[in-house]
Amino acid sequence: MVFISAGSGEIEWKNFRTKITANDCFFIMPSVWHRYRPDRIEGWTEHWIELRGPMLEEWLANETLDPERLHFKIADASRVKEFFEIMHSLAAEKPSGYGMVMAGTAFALLAEGLRHASASVQRKNRIGISRLVRRAQRSLRGAHEGEPSISDLARRLGVSYPTLLRHFRNETGLKPKEYFDQIRMARAERLLAVEDLEIKEVASMLHFHSPFHFSARFKKSYGCSPSVWRQNFIAQAPASSRAIS
Repeated sequence: MVFISAGSGEIEWKNFRTKITANDCFFIMPSVWHRYRPDRIEGWTEHWIELRGPMLEEWLANETLDPERLHFKIADASRVKEFFEIMHSLAAEKPSGYGMVMAGTAFALLAEGLRHASASVQRKNRIGISRLVRRAQRSLRGAHEGEPSISDLARRLGVSYPTLLRHFRNETGLKPKEYFDQIRMARAERLLAVEDLEIKEVASMLHFHSPFHFSARFKKSYGCSPSVWRQNFIAQAPASSRAIS
């Protein structure tokens, strides 16, 4: 476990390289290729401990320590710095029984690191979920050929249908289909505002199966038929705003 308290540099694993700055921490796992170095000009202040033993082997086997949490930021580094100061002092002075105290402090330090690593993964997961939902929203807004298949959308985004449905609803409060329906109805409003378009033409432009299907869907959302909505719009809107495209 390596903690950088000042300065900067970089670390590289087989398929990943990242910049290291103050209060960053990273784990070096057994048999995992890596290399790291401080910035040649700025340098860094490095603290590290090496832990071995049956408990660590069990944690590795149970994936308590896992490759997704190799590098993370320590939000509040005061406790980590305090633990390292205790370790440095014990190693230098070697008081009676210092080995057991160092072992206990080392595991406390590791536990503190794992706590921050878990929080870092959760933050990355939240960011990843938000990015997934934004990509889904862009795809739905760009769907102009009728109602898209949400299963196909999930497959293109690399997730399962239930996963997309759950995250989309949690982020937006809507199912993907409901979100698309809102988009299509907003388009319907803009088209209906064009007086010389017939209802069947609007239905066709929005890729509904029939004018009847469009009217039924519109009435479900607005409580009135498309023709009534248009009459109300024309009656209320200034003449200069009726030709909305």
